[in-house]
Amino acid sequence: MMIDRIDRSILVELQKNNRIPNQTLAELVGLSPPACLKRVKRLREEGVIVGDVSIINPELTGSKMTLVVSVEMERDRGDIYQIFRHSISKAEEVTQCYQISGSFDFMLIVTVKDRLCCVIQW
Repeated sequence: MMIDRIDRSILVELQKNNRIPNQTLAELVGLSPPACLKRVKRLREEGVIVGDVSIINPELTGSKMTLVVSVEMERDRGDIYQIFRHSISKAEEVTQCYQISGSFDFMLIVTVKDRLCCVIQW
């Protein structure tokens, strides 16, 4: 799929606010509302836009600390990685999990109330 300058503008605006009204989005990117809606629909159908999320204020939900956790596995084995990813997906404290290259195997973003409240076992 070809993504042109207008598609990129649409994506930039949607990343800022995915609840923006189509009329406003169209004005920002210089399209008519029907043409803008058609492009957004195409971007979703082609898998460029894969979802919509809400960013939560951690202070208002009781989470006071955000931790970046590096995980090094003992061995480079896909089956162990799969078990780890499955286990981590069940831990509500883990908000993001990335498999990375280099010295570590995974990088986790973990949000907790305080430094004593989180023990994740897999």
